[in-house]
Amino acid sequence: RFFVDRLLTIQPEGDGLALYAVNDSAEGWAGAVEVTRMSFDGTEHAVHTFELDIAPRTAMCVASLPDDVAKTTDRRTEFVVAQSADERTFWYFALDKDLHYPTPEYETEVVPSSNGAKLTITAGSFLRDVCVFADRLDLDATVDAQLVTLLPGETHEFEITTSKRIRADAFAGPPVI
Repeated sequence: RFFVDRLLTIQPEGDGLALYAVNDSAEGWAGAVEVTRMSFDGTEHAVHTFELDIAPRTAMCVASLPDDVAKTTDRRTEFVVAQSADERTFWYFALDKDLHYPTPEYETEVVPSSNGAKLTITAGSFLRDVCVFADRLDLDATVDAQLVTLLPGETHEFEITTSKRIRADAFAGPPVI
């Protein structure tokens, strides 16, 4: 995802925040983006929707965010998320070391496949930058995604590929997740 063609980003602008979109693809990018200020427990404090209409090979400011989204009441437990149909970005009001993340809560389901497993993680709490270190069980194992942030109630399926025979439940917790 490091070199994706389309990217949303929230940037500081003056004493507020602005939503930017980068479209490095050869086609235009149009659609709605929902921007929400929320708490790690999933409480939504403010929501605004903006329309994208970005020409190919263009980067632009979509909108300055209104104060009810751009200003926080608790910089340690609130963040902003911007979500389009196919792209998402986060803005945190404090440095990572100063954020008060909740205790991670999640459920897993592992389904073995002929060349590894499918690991589904369902967040019971806010989970930032989830990584699956399948290489801790097999140095040659690969995972199709990393650094996945999940809001409470969201689910993500990770595709794990390995040539070794590994018990499927070994992927379901530490030291893999």
